[in-house]
Amino acid sequence: MRFDFKKIILIIIFILIAIGFGFGLYYLFFRPISKEPLPEAGKEIVSPGILPPAGEGTGGIIVVPPSGESPEITPSLPVASDIAAGGETLVKSVIKEVVSSPILNKNTGEVFYYDKDKNEFYKINADGKRELLSERKFYQVENINWSPDKNKAILEYPDGNKILYDFEKDKQITLNKNWYDFSFSSSGNEIGLKIDSDDPNNRWLAKANADGTGLKMIEPLGENAQKVQVAWSPNNQVVAFSATGEDMGFDKQEILFIGFYGENFKSIVVEGRGFEGKWSPQGNKIIYSVWNADSGYRPTLWAVEAEGDNIGRGRKELDLQTWADKCVFSSDNKNIYCAAPKYLPEGAGLAPEIADRGDNFYKINLDRGVKTFLAEPSVGEYNVSDIFLSAEEDFLYFTDQNTGQLNKIQLK
Repeated sequence: MRFDFKKIILIIIFILIAIGFGFGLYYLFFRPISKEPLPEAGKEIVSPGILPPAGEGTGGIIVVPPSGESPEITPSLPVASDIAAGGETLVKSVIKEVVSSPILNKNTGEVFYYDKDKNEFYKINADGKRELLSERKFYQVENINWSPDKNKAILEYPDGNKILYDFEKDKQITLNKNWYDFSFSSSGNEIGLKIDSDDPNNRWLAKANADGTGLKMIEPLGENAQKVQVAWSPNNQVVAFSATGEDMGFDKQEILFIGFYGENFKSIVVEGRGFEGKWSPQGNKIIYSVWNADSGYRPTLWAVEAEGDNIGRGRKELDLQTWADKCVFSSDNKNIYCAAPKYLPEGAGLAPEIADRGDNFYKINLDRGVKTFLAEPSVGEYNVSDIFLSAEEDFLYFTDQNTGQLNKIQLK
């Protein structure tokens, strides 16, 4: 009998392949697995005798939930600072009510403001207690312009009526309805203003005593009223800025300084449109914002000398995109504190309402042009207006346009 060795070898190979395949199935799906007990819920996972690596990360820990689900990393949250030091900073509410035109009385350290809901004026003392400024009710005040000593204010109403109210004397004086765009002198005894009229020939830049007497015409406005910003300088030399200088194209314009007696002051040339100026406390400098094509029509901040023969000197861009009315000078004239949107879309200079509603805070040294990042609010977003410093300059106050509330951040 002859054996077919070829068939026998094939059968053996087949059997070996079947055994190997069966072992593979057993190893993958049916072998018993040694189970290490899971750590107790809520405890860190650390191998015995081995320290966890000190690599980069969030500083969190791995936690096993009680249900035995997959572990997850819980990051440690950064702690917000009480004092503005270049990071996330606590913003503290000064008063919860909706306020209008808050301002500091530097002589007393008190904050004055108008309560829109109660139609009353209040002051807040250093202890945070508030008192009525007047027992009178002031209904639906639309605009408020405080005198430098804060004892008087011009109140404007929706129907066009305007009054000067003296809180110290509890006295009211009615002003002409055609007067608008007021600016007090440094003493508070006089006001700069514009006079409106249906006839362009009767539109004027003027000044008067704070009680409405002694009206004096300064310059005719004609069709240029919108180009003039009434801004009485602290040194009492200039009453207004006027964007009626020489035409220099779309991205440049000449800003004139208008005095009280027809003085021929020097002018400044600004790199853009939408000029908005703000005086330093001594009246020798201004900061201003303008927008142009190079900035994507976003407002950029500048500083320049603005007194006598120095007008126009030392002009510098301050490397911050924001509006001048979101800034305040320190009392020594050397620094400004500003709020600036975290993001400004193209065209924000033409339409401020499209700006991002979240502001961060900066300090700029005007002598060196150095910008310092101060604070990002740790919770919430704030659209800053009515910004001012405390008497000791240890707090920065501001109104949030989103809520109408008065807030502050600590500077030192």
